Order: sequence, then C-alpha cells, then structure tokens
Amino acid sequence: MGKDSTPFLRINLIYIPAILLIHPNFSDVIKGLIPVIPIGGFTGDFFFFFMANIGTTIAPWMIFFQQSSVVDKGMTEKDISFGKFDTAVGAFFTVVVAIACVILTGTLLFKPGGVDIESAAQAAIAIMGNYPIVGSALAIGLFDAGLLGAMCISLASSWAMGEVFGWAHSINNKVSEAPMFYAFYFLSLVFAGIVVITPRAPLVLITLFVQVIAVTLLPAALVFLLLLLNNEEMMGKYKNTLMQNIWGFLIVFTIIIVSTLYALSVIFPEMFK
Repeated sequence: MGKDSTPFLRINLIYIPAILLIHPNFSDVIKGLIPVIPIGGFTGDFFFFFMANIGTTIAPWMIFFQQSSVVDKGMTEKDISFGKFDTAVGAFFTVVVAIACVILTGTLLFKPGGVDIESAAQAAIAIMGNYPIVGSALAIGLFDAGLLGAMCISLASSWAMGEVFGWAHSINNKVSEAPMFYAFYFLSLVFAGIVVITPRAPLVLITLFVQVIAVTLLPAALVFLLLLLNNEEMMGKYKNTLMQNIWGFLIVFTIIIVSTLYALSVIFPEMFK
C-alpha cells in the first residue's frame, strides 16, 4: 500500500475527537481498562469473543501482508529500524482507535436490556439520532476501516497467490505485466462486496467467526515465523534475542491455550458451567 494508504489510516483517527463530543465518564473508562472475571465465569461465549478480539488485532494475513509490502516498497537493510518504528507507531494508534471505538459505543449504545445492535451501520444510525456529528464520524470511520480492510486483505491474498503460483505479483507492475495478480485482487474485492450486500447476511456473526478462525490458524504462522527469526544463517545479526523469543513463544502458547479451551467449551459445554 505504501504512501497510498496513508489518507485512509488518518481517517481512522476520527474516532478520537468524536469522544470529546460525548463527554464520557473517564472514571468508568479507567475502571473498564482493568480486567475482571466476566459475569457467568469463563464460558464458551467468553472464549469466543476473547479469540475474536485477538483475531481482529493480529491475524495470519497481516504477517504475509507486511512482508510482501516490505518487498514491494523496495525496503533494504538500512530501512529496518524505520520499519520497526513505523510498525510500533501503527500498533500504538491501532490500540488508541480501538479504545476510542469501545468508549463511543459503550457510552452511547450500551443499555442493560436494550436492543441488540446487529451491524455497524445500525450502530451509526442509532448514535446519529441524538449525536448526529458523532454518528457521522462513526459512519465515516467504519467506511474507511472497511475499505482499508478489504484492500489490504485482498492484496495480501493476491501477493500470497502470486508467490504460490509464480505469477508476477507486485503493485509496481502494470495490469498487462501481472494480469493474474490483478485479476485475483479484483475478484477478491468483488467477493467481499457481494458478502456485504447480501440481504440479511449475519455480518456481525460472519466477522466474529472469521476472526476466531484466524486465531486458530495464527499459531502455525507464528511458529514458522519464530523459526525463521532464529535461523542465524538467514537472519545474521538480526536473529531473535532471548527476550524476543520468550515473548514470541509466550504469545503462541497463550493463543494455543485459549483456542483449546474454546474447543473444549464447544465439545463439552458442561465443563464450563
């Protein structure tokens, strides 16, 4: 994506000023940042939503997207430090925007015994009734996030397919130079659009299941990534340090445990009651 994605990333920040317009109770916000045992205990639903939250933050496609985009940008060894900084800044603002979304929806939509929100569009419409500016900001942010997500995931898939089948697969190529790459990219976008406009499609449920599936596949991708990062012949001085390995394998271990607990809660629901 390179510089072309920068305007989309900036639009996501629209949630932050929107918070200032609703005057949330920041003491409640701070309390909400402290993890607590969920009501009802550790049930299958808890593991399901917990995995979905992990999947929406880090997924296998992101790993492949980043390595392919690095190649497409023509980054070299001298760009590694800037690449790390760029990734850290992006991760930071991802968390900030996610917190802003939770504050907005939690403050304006959460009402015990209220009507369930079935889609992001319904959330924006509900907010727009009393807070038209905030509702509009939410709608703009959601449109931007959806557009950016569709572009990035489709592009990551196209890069991967290009590598598997040996197609020319770079956005630096013209369409005539990489026809299969662009054809797959186009069809991926079309398929995503069809899913969204399908009448009565359970978009929230589809989104959650996609994120959960992504988490179950994530350990395999991370293990291979860690093995690569510990290959001294390939990585040289950039080989993982002990602390990096500890954090990396701790993340993999945690995801495996959570995935296993969710599987057990589905197969043996009585275990978690």
